[in-house]
Amino acid sequence: MKIKLEVKGMEEINKAISELAKKCGTLSKEEIKSIAQATERRSKENLIANKSVVTGTLLRSMTTDILKDGAEAEVGTVTDYAPYVELGTRRSRAKPYLVPAFEESIQGADERIKGKLEK
Repeated sequence: MKIKLEVKGMEEINKAISELAKKCGTLSKEEIKSIAQATERRSKENLIANKSVVTGTLLRSMTTDILKDGAEAEVGTVTDYAPYVELGTRRSRAKPYLVPAFEESIQGADERIKGKLEK
C-alpha cells in the first residue's frame, strides 16, 4: 500500500521564508546599531553622572564601530585606564559606566524586533 502526498505552493512558501529571514536579518542589524549607539550615548552620560570626567579624554574617546556588515558592534575606548574606572582598583572604587549603559540599552530589543516583524 502506498500513499502519495503532494504539497502545492512550496515555491511560494520557500520564497516567503526567504523573505522573512532577510527581513529578520535586516531588523537585527538595525537593532544592533541602535543598541550600540544608545550604549555609547548612555556610557558618556554615566561618566558625567558618576563624576568620572576629569580631563574628558575617556569621554571623548568613546566610540562605536559597526562590524561584519552590521552583524556586530563594538562600543568602547582606547584609553588604557578605562577598565580601572569601570571596575575600580584597590585605591579607587568602581564607577561603572559601560556595562550599565549596555544593560539599559538592550532592554526590550526582542520586543522591538518582534513589533517590527508584525508590521
